[in-house]
Amino acid sequence: MPVSKFPGGTLLAAVLAFLSMTAGAQSPVGPSEYGQIMIAEYEMPPEQIARFAEFRPSAADSGESALVNALLADTEDWVGPEQTLDASTNPYSLVVTLTGTALADGDIRSLWQSGWRMEDGMTRLNAFPGLSKDRVKAGQTVTLIRQSPPTTFTSNPTVSPVLALVNMSNFRLETMTVQLWAGVGEATATETSLAFYGLWVGLGLLVLGWWWRRA
Repeated sequence: MPVSKFPGGTLLAAVLAFLSMTAGAQSPVGPSEYGQIMIAEYEMPPEQIARFAEFRPSAADSGESALVNALLADTEDWVGPEQTLDASTNPYSLVVTLTGTALADGDIRSLWQSGWRMEDGMTRLNAFPGLSKDRVKAGQTVTLIRQSPPTTFTSNPTVSPVLALVNMSNFRLETMTVQLWAGVGEATATETSLAFYGLWVGLGLLVLGWWWRRA
């Protein structure tokens, strides 16, 4: 009998649909080029998107390198929910996807810091460049995807993922997702092909060298 024919069937159907979506969202995903298992995925809420959009970067110190300036700069931070991580599935990384619109012809640039807020309240951050795109057109919809530098933990800590915006230009951010991945990513088909190509080239040179020595 269809659910909707029971008393309160509409409510029951809605609850079942919600539970189905929740279970799907919590199911681990993997492996992929980013890692062996995706532990969590976070959709940035509109109020956080607005805070990133309103952020104004601090002035750079001309006497310091770009890396030092990135680490010392004022930032707009997002701190995710706590996760207890298993050191046996090291390393851990964040995969960030930004979608938005180019404001003018030219290049899109953004610089972030990524890392973790530890149990003692301290935050460990590293420079996270690369969420950028060259030669875009005004009004063009752009999606940027980048994986943060990996982190290895020596214990099983309870941490919160952190993303800190250092600067962003020529880009109106509209949506943003953050995935938490564990483990070393699978090689893509291109990477695998290049690896085998290099192996065969190396073997070919070795055989040629052996042949020349015997000639």
